[in-house]
Formats: sequence, C-alpha cells, structure tokens
Amino acid sequence: MAVGALKYITLQWSNEGDLEWLKGNWKADRCTPGNIALSRKSAFKETILEKEEPFTWEGRWTGHLSQSDRDYGFFYELNLDAISKGRSNIVSEDNGGSANHSLEWSFNAQDSILTIKELAIIDKTDSKWKWCIKSARLKLRREGSRFILEGNWEGYIEGHTPTTGRCAPGTVYLEKPVVTQQFRQLEAQNSVNYETQEHREVRISRVVEVKKPNVRIQVWDSGTVDGDVVTLFLNGERILSRHRVSKNKLGIPVTLKADNNFLILHAEDLGDIPPNTIAVSVDDGTKEQMIVLSSDLKLSGAILIRQFKIE
Repeated sequence: MAVGALKYITLQWSNEGDLEWLKGNWKADRCTPGNIALSRKSAFKETILEKEEPFTWEGRWTGHLSQSDRDYGFFYELNLDAISKGRSNIVSEDNGGSANHSLEWSFNAQDSILTIKELAIIDKTDSKWKWCIKSARLKLRREGSRFILEGNWEGYIEGHTPTTGRCAPGTVYLEKPVVTQQFRQLEAQNSVNYETQEHREVRISRVVEVKKPNVRIQVWDSGTVDGDVVTLFLNGERILSRHRVSKNKLGIPVTLKADNNFLILHAEDLGDIPPNTIAVSVDDGTKEQMIVLSSDLKLSGAILIRQFKIE
C-alpha cells in the first residue's frame, strides 16, 4: 500500500497577467525532491473603480518644511485624528536627528485654512537638540490626484517662551493622495511582494503626475551628507542598487510601462543621522517635481507616479 510523503515546501509569490502564482521547491524524507507551481485568478485583476473616497483630514500628510536662516530643508509629516488632535514628525537634513510633537488643529471652511499648533515634544533622537515648537496656517487646495496644504509657520525653541526663544520662521508644504478604490488596490498589489521579501512596511506618501512615459529620476542628499546608502525599486524592479548619496544628483532615465508606477526608497544604511532622508525628483521633460522621502530599516517611503491621460 502506498504511503503519502510529508513534504517540506518553500514557495515564492508572483503576479503574472491575470494570475497569481506560488512557485518553488519541495522535498520529503526518502523521496526525490521536485518543483511545485500553484495558481489562482488574481485578486487584483477585478474591475477597478475610480470612485473617490470622501475627503477626510484624518491620516498622514507628508512633505517638507523650510526655515529662513538655513539652506537646507526638513522632512515634515502630520498625523491628524478626528478630534482635532494629532502629532507631527520632523527630520533634520543637518544635525538633530528627528522628533515627534503632539499638536492640536482646526479648520476654517470659509477661507480653507488649516491651523496647527504644536504643544510639546513627545520624543526625539538627540536629547541635547532643541527643536522649535511650531504653529502654522496652511491653505488647502486640490491639484490633480493630490490634496495640498501650503503656508507659513513660526515658533519658539523648546524650553523658552514665544518672546524669549523665537525661531526663524519658514514655510510648510504637505500632500495627501486622493484615495480611490484603484489607489487602494494598486497600493496593496505593489506592496505585498516587497513587504514579503524585505520585511518592511511601505508608505505611499506622494502622488506625482507626468505627461510622458520617458522620465528622469534623480536622487541626492539635500542636507548634510552623512553616508546614507539607498536602493530604488520601480514597479518591483531594482533601478538603483546600494548607492551612497551625495550633493551631486544621480540621474536615472526610465520608461514607465504602466499608467500607475510605484517608486520605493529602500534604506540600506541610515548613515550618521538616521533616518534615511533623500531628495528625489521626477522630470518628464516638461516639469521637474521634487519630493523628500524618509525611510528606515522598518518602513520604506514610496511615490505613486501616474501618467496623466485625457480619456
């Protein structure tokens, strides 16, 4: 009587056309090893709707912050909740590392102004660094597939008062993608394989629209050069491997093969000032769009690059 073998199987997920595949090898005691391939209809090939989800203030807004007395910028992020509270995250392109602040916010619908007021520092990577406690008035507008908040900020250095410790003011620019069912499905489709292989979460922070498929992607360190090493993935393909960024812009010409394309910044080495914060630009020959992305060894920043088309 034949006895079934207990098999040990290692499978790799892939998405090919209309099918999802699990392919790999198997082995069993006292049996000749072999290959195995399993498929099913892709869950991501269902009808994708462009119906937009209702706009909400809650969630992540990402971008950058400038200061009038400095020649470099800061990665800046807001996480707003539904009860007019939230937190901000700032990453210095020079000394200081990063910090998280608690904040409160309000919105004036009459003039489309969001007001934020940082209250206190929750935590920071450099205990000796003094951060600015900031307030800002940001104008809301929509531009294509993204909502934009832009305006001015002012503040005072922690441990002081607004009178005795005034910071040099600056500007804030933040974005949040317009979310559709298509966006959600594409985000899941392009994140699952990367997250499985690299064991890191992906956060799509920005949406960039281009008019041509042939674009030039550039990467550089817009702040202090501290030894950051990065790898770039475009739609799962490695287009830049273990590059040590500097002040010099490295250009990578690429041809976009899809309407929606995902660029992931994968940190290989965080350098002397973690996390890994890199300036990235996307140039379609008509317009160059610059984004500051932040990644660490647990989370990778990403951009959705969409080819603009008139149906």
